[in-house]
Amino acid sequence: MKQDFIEKIYAGWLAKIIGIRLGAPVESWTYEKIRTVYGEVNGYLTDYRDFAADDD
Repeated sequence: MKQDFIEKIYAGWLAKIIGIRLGAPVESWTYEKIRTVYGEVNGYLTDYRDFAADDD
């Protein structure tokens, strides 16, 4: 398998994992609701100390 193909697969999985964890607190919220509740988001919305199972 070519190295660039392996790196693309890795990058895709990493992006999915990051998106799931960062997006979990606002899943299915509208942009307007996020802005109303949190304002400008500059970091994590939740302090994750323990891993929780996710269906994504």
